[in-house]
Amino acid sequence: MKAETISLQRDQIDRHLRPLRQARLLRPARGWVRAVREALGINGRQMAERMNIARSHLSQIEDAEARGAVSIRTLQRAADALGCDLVYALVPRNGKTLETLVHDRAQRTAEQMVERVAETMALEDQAVSREFRKREVDRIARELVRTMSKDLWDK
Repeated sequence: MKAETISLQRDQIDRHLRPLRQARLLRPARGWVRAVREALGINGRQMAERMNIARSHLSQIEDAEARGAVSIRTLQRAADALGCDLVYALVPRNGKTLETLVHDRAQRTAEQMVERVAETMALEDQAVSREFRKREVDRIARELVRTMSKDLWDK
């Protein structure tokens, strides 16, 4: 895929994620299904009937969610039974955008590349200035982002 297309995709996703970026939603210790069910005053039997499952299966679902082992499909069924929408998203941490994540990664990758070369040059008594290294890091980082190099996300 072309780098311009990927950049447009990032921009579009970032716009969709903007309202969620500041959200700090922590899953309740016993899970959202149980928390919302109890807040609505729906007991386990009623919820199981709404989902057309056995009461014991509902307990398994709620326990699985609390452990982080529930499927999205199951959460969707529970949300429907509760009259809720399931909101599912991957939101970059610390209020960052996808664009920022790419630029940060490019910067770190470029720094590592320049550092390896600088160490080799220093061993050969050809050390370069800190200013030159910074310019090189910036140039390489821009190029990594521009081309969306496959090396960008290597370890």
